[in-house]
Amino acid sequence: GLVKAHGLDHTTKAKTLMASTSLAPEPTPEQVFRVSSPPPKYSTKSCLMPLLSELAELPTPHTDLAHCRQTLSGGSRSFWVASQLLPPTLRNDACGLYAFCREADDLIDEGDDADAALAQLHERLDGIYSGAPQERTVDRVLQRIVIHHQLPRTLLEALLEGFAWDASGRHYHTLSDVFAYGARVAG
Repeated sequence: GLVKAHGLDHTTKAKTLMASTSLAPEPTPEQVFRVSSPPPKYSTKSCLMPLLSELAELPTPHTDLAHCRQTLSGGSRSFWVASQLLPPTLRNDACGLYAFCREADDLIDEGDDADAALAQLHERLDGIYSGAPQERTVDRVLQRIVIHHQLPRTLLEALLEGFAWDASGRHYHTLSDVFAYGARVAG
């Protein structure tokens, strides 16, 4: 179809000026103002559905947090019940922090190489604190918690130190030793 242009006088003047400096023939008004035909229609199944399914699988803060809540509710009944006593904003952050601690503990306890697992956890903290978390649900949530609460890295480093103590088979002979350990892994 054709589109009517208002102010044709300005367009005509511009075309006249261009035609006087160009060797190409002057286009007709129909050629200048022709609207391109609509794009071809694609079937929903062939084009739109793959895009929608890919979008549905993209992580969002909501889906990341849901994963952390599931980790907490399935991992520790006492922590889950205690988290319900917190205000909603702290409850969500407690779920995210718990999920990181649970994942880190499992990585150390269930892996074959505690040193490699600790190195991986330190790399993950590097990413979290530098603003480039790894593509892991828990890391994205923990980064938001770190930013929101200005969580010092030394607290999470202490957690990893406690895991290293576990892996090394460290013994605790005094109450002070137990407190030091508890502050790292149970604090």
